[in-house]
Amino acid sequence: MMKKILLFCVAAVLLQARLAYSDAGEKQSWDDMPLEDKFFHKAQFIVMNAGRANLSDERTQNISDLKYQIRKEVIRMNADIEILSMEIWQKIYEKPVDMAEINDLINQKYALKKELARTLIAAYVELINIPTADEWRELKKNW
Repeated sequence: MMKKILLFCVAAVLLQARLAYSDAGEKQSWDDMPLEDKFFHKAQFIVMNAGRANLSDERTQNISDLKYQIRKEVIRMNADIEILSMEIWQKIYEKPVDMAEINDLINQKYALKKELARTLIAAYVELINIPTADEWRELKKNW
């Protein structure tokens, strides 16, 4: 009986480990990556390969500063979006339900999401305009 229990426990642990790591090592394709991840991935890549591409220290520092500035903005905006989501659910459970107020909160939430997307696009464009054409050629050799 003890052997069966032990065997069952070992099988369960092995099965969980297999399921947990079944997609480990698979890389997400660039097309499937969210915009936020694309920005931070590219910024990190440029900073890590700045020496190979002969990027000046000033340009490297500009990229690093932009990366941290955008990360702070993304955190703030995502927190505001999460707060609005909680407020929406809070209003849903109030009696009587005020649909006008809920619709206003939904509009605020999606306005923030739209602003976040615009911020990320603007930052991405700024990021890719920092290196010169020659520096981009060198970076693409390492991509």
